Amino acid sequence: AVEKGANWASLGMGDIVVDSAADESCWPVGQGDAYPTMPSKRSMILKTANGGDMQHYGQKEVIFKHANGKDPIGLVFQVTDVKKPLLAVRRLVEKGNKVVLSGVEGESFILNEATKVKVPVKKKGGSFVIEAHFVKEIASGFAGQA
Repeated sequence: AVEKGANWASLGMGDIVVDSAADESCWPVGQGDAYPTMPSKRSMILKTANGGDMQHYGQKEVIFKHANGKDPIGLVFQVTDVKKPLLAVRRLVEKGNKVVLSGVEGESFILNEATKVKVPVKKKGGSFVIEAHFVKEIASGFAGQA
């Protein structure tokens, strides 16, 4: 769980693709090693978009801030052989989010209907993405940490 008011270290920027066709939110194996890969709570058989088999290595919680947010958001991804992070619209909707994808710049977003947190989504090339600023909590009490 993501703690509010914690100290956060920046891990850099990157895009998370908002994917309306994905059954599961997937993260590329070998990326984001600051977030540990844990055994998955579910056993699953994953397929690529063209029907090929994909290895399943476990799951990880990835924590990021977005352009309009001050508090980090944590999302769980299945670690697989995908080339870039994919966020499944299906899973977002199941968890009480509204997803709006629009051709009009500035009108695409993900809204958590319970918390009212609104994450902006941008169109880049042929994809809709969250521009994520990845962060990791810094343990308190270490000298020299800012």
